[in-house]
Amino acid sequence: MKTPILLFLFALLVTSASGSVLSVGNGQVNATSELASMNITLDSAPDGLMDYNLSVTIDDPSIATIKNVAFPPWAITTETSLLPSSFCWLNATTGPGTNITTETTLVTITLEGLSGGTTPVSLAVYSMRDDYSNEINPSIINGAFTVNAPVLPNADFSANMTTGVAPLTVAFTDESTGTAPLTYAWDFEDNGTVDETTKNATHTYLAAGNYTVNLTVTGPGGIDSEVRTDYITVTEPPAAPVAAFSANTTSGVAPLTVAFTDESTGTAPLTYAWDFEDNGTVDETTKNATYTYLAAGNYTVNLTVTGPGGIDSEVRTDYITVTEPPAAPVAAFSANTTTGVAPLTVAFTDESTGTAPLTYAWDFEDNGTVDETTKNATHTYLAAGNYTVNLTVTGPGGIDSEVRTDYITVTEAPVAPVAAFSANTTTGVAPLTVAFTDESTGTAPLTYAWDFEDNGT
Repeated sequence: MKTPILLFLFALLVTSASGSVLSVGNGQVNATSELASMNITLDSAPDGLMDYNLSVTIDDPSIATIKNVAFPPWAITTETSLLPSSFCWLNATTGPGTNITTETTLVTITLEGLSGGTTPVSLAVYSMRDDYSNEINPSIINGAFTVNAPVLPNADFSANMTTGVAPLTVAFTDESTGTAPLTYAWDFEDNGTVDETTKNATHTYLAAGNYTVNLTVTGPGGIDSEVRTDYITVTEPPAAPVAAFSANTTSGVAPLTVAFTDESTGTAPLTYAWDFEDNGTVDETTKNATYTYLAAGNYTVNLTVTGPGGIDSEVRTDYITVTEPPAAPVAAFSANTTTGVAPLTVAFTDESTGTAPLTYAWDFEDNGTVDETTKNATHTYLAAGNYTVNLTVTGPGGIDSEVRTDYITVTEAPVAPVAAFSANTTTGVAPLTVAFTDESTGTAPLTYAWDFEDNGT
């Protein structure tokens, strides 16, 4: 037998006009390593068979292999590919005059069983010529080879999930093959301990980690294991969120802007829902937030945090206190008197308004000097004149001044009268008429009382 050079030719699988059929029978053995022969036959070649170039393939090489081939004695030259193999190329020449009128064996193949099961045996024709060098294009009938031996188990399984948080319950489904009956040994943590022996099984992983799963299947055909390294990944359960926050200020006057800082804990990702007035409205969803309170009042703040571990809220009742903005001061005052002679003592009464506490600066002579800082004040004007009074009031709401120009009028004290007079004559005969001239001094207005005879009248 010559060692062939394989020719990769396309098989022409069409029915010839003569209706020739190339077929391979069925074969079987009752145990592995046993041999059985199968004939490749042609049912007709009325114009003779000069040569043929075929191939035979064992479709499932795990079940059988081709151990040997034998050509009929009328084959002049023969060639095959190397054996044993699941594929064999067959080439023979017969010479003229080999007329085929009944089913005739072109080659006998010997197969060896390797494992239990049935495999198709497939034929292909690359070339087949009659005595006139015309191509014979036979129909092909493929065969089958059966090894009646227990099929070696092939362990296989799947899981309804392979990742999750502890405790993680996983349902394992057996997908093994092999001749029954099969027994099962599940080792869910690959620690050498058989955890379950049912066909399908469920296991709960309590702790975080990567787990290797081992399924060992035993049957009449043998034993097999499927080991899947780090097949199950269990993570720690997420930490439940604990909502917490702080604020840069918790009290102030309106409008009050407050910066809130999230201090929550829990497994990420976390989402946030801020309700700054506890009215059921989500005002902000960022981690940290800023909010402006426009009106006075006590405000409850609610932060709700949601994460893989659940949900939690931090509610701080009356956490933010907002007061009305202080009223701007309006300086005002009155005096118990605004005119008089020097020295003139005036009592000033504050009538200012505005948010307390208020401070006072009295300038009674409008000379830029603060004369008094009490709420109400008294001042004595020593000299005559017109005095402007300035009261400046300062408070949380600002500053204001009340300036009253020439508010206080002080006059000099009146000069005491000094009576004096003269007469145009002081002597003469009766009747004597005398003209008296007043020469008195003193602050006007002056009134006069003349008593010319000093008799009290």
